[in-house]
Amino acid sequence: MIVASENGAVTLYHDALSKFATSATGVTVTGELAATTIATTSDVVVGGNLTVNGTTTTINTSELTVDDINIEMGAVASPTDVTADGGI
Repeated sequence: MIVASENGAVTLYHDALSKFATSATGVTVTGELAATTIATTSDVVVGGNLTVNGTTTTINTSELTVDDINIEMGAVASPTDVTADGGI
């Protein structure tokens, strides 16, 4: 079902539950959002854990702050000459 107000909010429902709602300040998605690419020109705030799956993760920043004193590097089940090359 779709509920739309003229010049106002739009809400999409699935099984009587609000899943996507627009407002004057943006949108709210309830549930999982699947996308192949997410791009932004502003800040991104993650309100929970962040997991990045892939072979290369690049952070382009002039300052990186990590609160935890423990950083684990090269954590693989079976180390090899390839995985041992940490580059630091």
